[in-house]
Amino acid sequence: MKPLDVASLILGAEATIAKLRADPIASFRFSSKQQRQFVTSLSLFRETVLRSGNQAGKSTIGAFAFVAIARGCSELDGEPLPLLGAPNNGLVLAKGREQAKESIIRCYKQAIGDWPHHFEKQGTAITAVWVKPNRSRSDDWSEWSCIRFFVEDGQDLSGMRLDWCHGDEPPKEAAWEELRMR
Repeated sequence: MKPLDVASLILGAEATIAKLRADPIASFRFSSKQQRQFVTSLSLFRETVLRSGNQAGKSTIGAFAFVAIARGCSELDGEPLPLLGAPNNGLVLAKGREQAKESIIRCYKQAIGDWPHHFEKQGTAITAVWVKPNRSRSDDWSEWSCIRFFVEDGQDLSGMRLDWCHGDEPPKEAAWEELRMR
């Protein structure tokens, strides 16, 4: 029996991890039936709700789906995505800044990986991320898709031009009505 070459195994694992981080959207696979149904519904309806327990990966699928849309991807794990054109503008609505940092922003970071992006911060808080669309030739991040992170009751939602929005938790009706108009 041939002895294991541990160094080669480690190098192979590191190369695989680097490939996955370079383009997390390309390697994404649904972890639940609910995730697949959510993405399928995005192309069929103007508004989609994913109601399930935490184990269905609601925040994760929202982040991966909307990063893929921001990049102008036509599908996610074989399911069609709405073609909004890229660059586009989106908004993620969270209940609180700390909750966003610990939950939804972490999911968006995972979905972006090492793909070209730029974080916009206010102090230590991430307020937006600019993501390079797949077909963009520009290295100027201000010409890329923008995903803004807003806190419900903390910021004015009126007057924005949005192509999509993602409520991490069920939003208050007044806030969601304002976003629907956008």
